[in-house]
Amino acid sequence: MTTFLFTTTSNAVTVTDVQAVEALLDEYEFCVDPIFDETTGMLSFQTTDEPNGFDVDDPSTTDTGWCTREFLEELAPYLEETFTIKSVETQGHGEASASKWIVEPDGTVDLHHF
Repeated sequence: MTTFLFTTTSNAVTVTDVQAVEALLDEYEFCVDPIFDETTGMLSFQTTDEPNGFDVDDPSTTDTGWCTREFLEELAPYLEETFTIKSVETQGHGEASASKWIVEPDGTVDLHHF
C-alpha cells in the first residue's frame, strides 16, 4: 500500500486588515490549517508528515474543484510582503514532487511545480 505524506511550510507574513483576513479564512476550508495570530496579524501555514498537501476549498460552491488560486488572489491585497507557500509530496519510496505558491501584495499569484 502506498503512503502519501506532505510537508507544507510558508513564511510568516503580516496582513494589513486582521478582520478582513479572519472573515476570508472563515469562508474557505483548508487541507492545511492556517496559523493566524489576530494580535500580531501574522499568517502562515506549517505541517509535517500529513496526509494532505496545501489546497483550499470553497464549501459555499457546488464546484468540486480546489479554489486555492482564488483564495490566494483574494488574500493578496491584505499582504504587506510576498507570501511563499511550499508543499512537498512523497509517495511511498518514490520520487518527491514539490510545489511553491508565490503571492505578491499586488495580486500576482504564481504556482511552480518541481
